[in-house]
This record gives sequence, structure tokens and C-alpha cells, in this order.
Amino acid sequence: MVEWHETLQRALERGDPDEMKAALAQVPDNVLHMAVPMLAQMAEQAARRDEVDEALTYLDQLVAVEPDAGRWRLERANLNRKRDEPVLIAEDAMHVVRLHPDNRAAWRLLAEAHDGLRHPREALDAYRQLAALEPDDDALRQRIDYFQQQLRKEEVLQQVLDPAAAQAQAPAPEPLPATRFDPALLRDP
Repeated sequence: MVEWHETLQRALERGDPDEMKAALAQVPDNVLHMAVPMLAQMAEQAARRDEVDEALTYLDQLVAVEPDAGRWRLERANLNRKRDEPVLIAEDAMHVVRLHPDNRAAWRLLAEAHDGLRHPREALDAYRQLAALEPDDDALRQRIDYFQQQLRKEEVLQQVLDPAAAQAQAPAPEPLPATRFDPALLRDP
């Protein structure tokens, strides 16, 4: 038997996610490619048993083997929702929307992650992208309206608290058009 095989077998028997992660790191890439269906099944079973850490271990390996497969990243992002990890969710969702800009689930995850991170501008941008894909979603329109209101309130508050900074951020007024001076305008009729 190959050493990595024995290490992996022991880790699987014990069910310790950290030990499994270390054992899976020793498995050669060509073997991992062949093991994708098995890893996917193990991740699904662990998720059904609500063993989030174990499922994430398998999904991490699936993402390592197939980094551009949006399915694994979306599943991992959804599990990270259970762990309340908005940074990890945003990373996976951003990767998926770069590869698949029409993926509604990824845009929704990205918007919710930015909302959880208190990044209203980024959340609004993601919700707008999602609205372009789901134009009839009224709840989505309400979220967009909410974020627009929040951003307007922030701008007003910023102007009140620091008017000099608000003026510095405001665009410069357009100069008046140049016209020649007409001396006839000085005469009073």
C-alpha cells in the first residue's frame, strides 16, 4: 500500500477534519482528479449530516482539483453561510461571477456577503447585477431601494459632519462659457 493511502484511510476512519485535510494534501493530483465523484459524494453526505467542517474539507479538495468549477465554490460558500464567514463566501462568489457572470446564486451570495461585511456599495452593485438577471423580483427591488437610501443617508451625514471633505469630493462646477465683452451692455436705455 502507498503511504498516502494509509494516512488517508486512518483519517477517514477517525473523521477528524484537520487530519483529513492533511491526509488529502498528500494525495497526488492525478489520483484526486479520479476521486472527484467520490469527494463530491462524501461532501454531500457530510453536509446532510450537518458535519460542516468535514464537508468543507472535501469541498476544499474539490476546489483545489477543479478551481474553475463553480459548483464546488457555490456549495462551499453555502456551507460557509452556516459558519457565518462572509469573507470566504464573498471570495468564492466573486470567483464564480467572474467565470459565470449570469450565475444568479453567485450574485445573491456575493450581495449577502457584502451586506454581512457592511459594505453597502459593493452589496448594492451585486444586487443591481442580480436585478439585471431577475428583473421581476420585487423583494430584490426593495433591497436595492434600501441600500440606495442607506448610501444617501451616509452621504448626507458625511456632509453634515465634514462639509469640507464633502466639498472636496463634489465635482467642480462647470466653468461658464467664454463670451466677448460687449461695451453696449454698459449703456442704460
